[in-house]
Amino acid sequence: MPVQYIIPVGSAEWWFGLIFSAAYGIGIWRWSRAGESDSRRFWERIWALSILSSWLGVQFFLISGGWWRFNNDLPLQLCGISNLLSVSVLLSRNRRLFVPLFFWGIVGGTHSLLTPQVTSGSHPLLVAEYYIFHTSIILVPLYMIRAHGWRLMRYDWLKALLYNNLLLLPVSGINLWLDANYMYLVEPPKADNPFIVGEWPLYIFGFEVAALLHYLLLSTLFRSHWKSVPAFQAINSKS
Repeated sequence: MPVQYIIPVGSAEWWFGLIFSAAYGIGIWRWSRAGESDSRRFWERIWALSILSSWLGVQFFLISGGWWRFNNDLPLQLCGISNLLSVSVLLSRNRRLFVPLFFWGIVGGTHSLLTPQVTSGSHPLLVAEYYIFHTSIILVPLYMIRAHGWRLMRYDWLKALLYNNLLLLPVSGINLWLDANYMYLVEPPKADNPFIVGEWPLYIFGFEVAALLHYLLLSTLFRSHWKSVPAFQAINSKS
């Protein structure tokens, strides 16, 4: 099975993926204000388990076909980590996990949908799961803001950027151990993305600058959702 399947921007498959993501988003947006709190709690768990099941299903598919590899299929890309965070946020409503998910999920998920690179191959099941989980990591933090009124603090963007960099050392060690390229720290993605500039290590500094600019922009766009009470706080509460 081929790896690093690039979906050409503007192709029919690319447009179909965006239409699916848009339909998924509209459905979640409409549901986010529907029903009572207890009902939402039940469906949040169903949503979380659906996201998790789709990811586990792909892992089983790859393992059963003999295609799963330690150096490619662990959830150690930033979007993969965000996928696990989205499930955790829906199940636990833990605000401590919301801050990195908000920035990593929305920024990483958006770029992944616009310039798709399916790292495990071109099988339709892998492509479908790619769109499900990259759309989900965008939708979950937006859902928590809309449905539960969760808010950000002024400098949460800086916390998310700090967490990015704290991940670099352990992930670099794993890359060295497994001869892997998690978080694209060894070589740049093959997707046609304007923020990928140069070869190693130049493009990594480009990633840092791009993350900073994206996080600042995102924080500014959601300025009306800032609050004075710390959002970076583990509070399990019901709306």
